[in-house]
Amino acid sequence: FSIHKRKINPLLVLILVIVIYFGGIAVFQTFGFDRYTGAAEQTLREIAKSQGMTVQAFKEQYALPAELSDRAVASEVEEAIPLFKMAELNGMDAATLKKELGLPAGLDDNTPWGEAFGQVTLEKMAELNGTVLSELLLYYGLPENQDPTTQWKDVKEQVEQFLSKQTEVQGCDTGSCEGE
Repeated sequence: FSIHKRKINPLLVLILVIVIYFGGIAVFQTFGFDRYTGAAEQTLREIAKSQGMTVQAFKEQYALPAELSDRAVASEVEEAIPLFKMAELNGMDAATLKKELGLPAGLDDNTPWGEAFGQVTLEKMAELNGTVLSELLLYYGLPENQDPTTQWKDVKEQVEQFLSKQTEVQGCDTGSCEGE
């Protein structure tokens, strides 16, 4: 490799390509693009506007923390909703929702939804979805000998990576892979 007749070490070129590639991914995620589909997730500001509300009014209606950024994406907004509000949105009280999800009764009702849901076990998720554990494990790409009492928070990242790979494979199956 050379630039202006100066030879460049191939290792430097490789490092530069890697930095540009992963740097680009980081930049896109920073600006709210979904890492699975590449589509932009709506921001809190856009969600509020689509509901005909100001960001402040939306935060108040959903009991969101004041410090939550207007640029937080939809998935971050959902995870920040307190447990009691998520229960209310589902037509029940917090105690009933905790019982349904198999969460400790003493769990603070103000616990953010992302944190609360992270405590749901895989066996409870299978039950709530009306399926057997082995099908749930297969769907999420988890080993068939996975402990059924494993909490969602302990496998969430692994599942997200698996689903991301599945999305890439499905994209290739529909002819949208590069190099075709």
